[in-house]
Amino acid sequence: PSHDNVVAYTKVIFTAFICAALIQFMRYLIFVLFSLLTFKAIGQNPVMKVVSDTSCMAYIETPILISDFDSVAAISMKIVFDTTRLTYLGYRNAHPAVTQNGNFIASTYQDRFIIGWFSLNPITISSDTLLVIRWQGTPGAPVRLWFDTTRGMCELVDFYGVRFTTQFLVGAVAP
Repeated sequence: PSHDNVVAYTKVIFTAFICAALIQFMRYLIFVLFSLLTFKAIGQNPVMKVVSDTSCMAYIETPILISDFDSVAAISMKIVFDTTRLTYLGYRNAHPAVTQNGNFIASTYQDRFIIGWFSLNPITISSDTLLVIRWQGTPGAPVRLWFDTTRGMCELVDFYGVRFTTQFLVGAVAP
């Protein structure tokens, strides 16, 4: 190859290298700008609440109320209950935002009622019922229901995996 061809090839390779570096820099710059723009305005923290209930029926229904859900992309929730006093019968009326959008699981394991949900389309719910848990109970004093707030057990996160500061309010049922 002639000296002119080597110089031309060197210029092409150098230009390609500079273009690749500029593209990487632009990607980084876009990422940084996008990250800065995605911080949400600080408002109300999300709330999940177990509603206390007394029932003379064959079963007890416990609504799980939610409020101030703003761009929630995943829910991890565990409610602890006394298995000697309550028997889990199932749930009903799960909110359509979680049952029709993403992957929703609700079940029990030992003394825990567990909900898992995630979606690529975050939800916003100002105030509503997440679902209603049905129990059969042994008569007596009220049975306390509480959220297992061990890290990772009860969390709400946004699309980027950032945890919301969430209030978990406990309740009780009286069979």
